[in-house]
Amino acid sequence: MNQEKISERLTPGHYFTLALFVSLYMLNAGDRMILSVLLQPVKMEFALSDTQLGLLTGLAFAICNCIAAVPLGVAADRVNRSILIAVCLGFWSAMTLVQSYATSFVQLVIARMGVGIGEAGAPPAAMSLISDRFPASRRATALSIAFLGAPLGSMCALAAGGWIAQHYGWRVALQACAVPGFFVSLLLLLFLKDPARRKSPSAAAPGENSSLSETVRLLWSQPALRHILFGLILAGFALSGEATWSASFFIRTHHLTLAQVGSSLALIGVVAGVGGTMVGGALTDRLSRRDPRWATGTIALASFCAAPLIVCYLLATDLVTAFCFFALYNFCANMWLGPSYSAAHSLVPAHMRGKMTAILYAVAGLFGYGLGSQGIGLLSDLLAPHMANPLRYSLLMLGLVWLGSAINFALAARTLVREREQLHQRFGSIGPAPIASVH
Repeated sequence: MNQEKISERLTPGHYFTLALFVSLYMLNAGDRMILSVLLQPVKMEFALSDTQLGLLTGLAFAICNCIAAVPLGVAADRVNRSILIAVCLGFWSAMTLVQSYATSFVQLVIARMGVGIGEAGAPPAAMSLISDRFPASRRATALSIAFLGAPLGSMCALAAGGWIAQHYGWRVALQACAVPGFFVSLLLLLFLKDPARRKSPSAAAPGENSSLSETVRLLWSQPALRHILFGLILAGFALSGEATWSASFFIRTHHLTLAQVGSSLALIGVVAGVGGTMVGGALTDRLSRRDPRWATGTIALASFCAAPLIVCYLLATDLVTAFCFFALYNFCANMWLGPSYSAAHSLVPAHMRGKMTAILYAVAGLFGYGLGSQGIGLLSDLLAPHMANPLRYSLLMLGLVWLGSAINFALAARTLVREREQLHQRFGSIGPAPIASVH
């Protein structure tokens, strides 16, 4: 018992690793979300429709991100993950810089596609590395801490990007967002060590050299993993659709300037988004020790709460009320990030984690992140001839999407424990689990 507790203690090396990954995810989210606060000036300069803006921020990024994620996820199971992460970061930072020199919508889309390719390689390798680096009982918390970079990066992109765009133009804002990536990429190359991969104890464990097709069959054969995948798609659709268009919504509906909307959404993001991400991981770790079904049950509850909160903030008639509900919504909407992938990792053997993460990331990215931004923009254009403020009513549909996500995560909780036991019997030890064993 004492030896087990000692092995679960975190060292300064663990915290340094987490600091690097927080920086990584800050840049990942910042370079991905910077365009959301720049949509209005980009729209005016290139005379674009909301559908075209949705293509730029969502589908163009997501298609390339999805295609690249699978081979890069396979590579995460075979090559040095630290080098892979650093190279991917350097590449997408370069593509963010290239966007600032675009002179046409087509050039902007092509550069955005490059960002999608670069960002595809970091999450599978990073999550696989974290799962090998941290003890079982801390994994959901560790992943949630790493994911803190997402709301922090979005906050910086919104606040700094809005202010820089208003005073110096949207191109300079993109350049300011790109440059830090080169520095962090160098730090990752110099200081991030790739830990030994956790293996099944038997050298003859089935699937030890599993192919991508075997990983796909494993995913589809397990109801809990399927529901986690569908939950990720729906949560990603709702989160990205709202996050991409929230700045435009407040500019069009409440008439804020670029600097005002950037600083306001950034402040709310750091308080609510970071709080929700941390609480989601810590609460999942604590509750799942008592009942393993909470590994996805907490996400289901958070998604359920997000549904009415997004409706309330969109329909609020005054700015203060809108911001209050916006904060509560962001708290709930960010709780699923760490626990969802942690739960998925508990249902696959260690040697499949990179490929499994890539599959989840690619499919959820394409149908969630990609179609979320695109769908809201397209629906806004379709509603424009028939009503005032079509963007508001396009975003309202996301309440139903959050309810669908909640249902899928709740369904995953029903079979998660049984499927984890079956995996133990098939593969032996499948690595550390973020959920408690069944008594």
